[in-house]
Amino acid sequence: MAVSDFTMLVRVSGQPEALQVFTDAQADEANQYAASTGGSVVPLPLAPPSGYTADSDGTLHPAPPPGPTCTGMVYGPDSDHGAAS
Repeated sequence: MAVSDFTMLVRVSGQPEALQVFTDAQADEANQYAASTGGSVVPLPLAPPSGYTADSDGTLHPAPPPGPTCTGMVYGPDSDHGAAS
């Protein structure tokens, strides 16, 4: 079994040692475990953390900085505001 086979995890608030992962075939077990521990089922894969992007293989990389902005620009380049009428 590979890590990519896991499609959900059960997270139990305040008990990180109680975390368990499950496959699609184990969905009933995941729901039973969540019910018995007061946990919640979380679908996988998780979104990358803020400030990161993921490659197709799941490798995390810092997100590129935002592109340049036009300081003071009020209207977009396609605006006809101020055009001669």
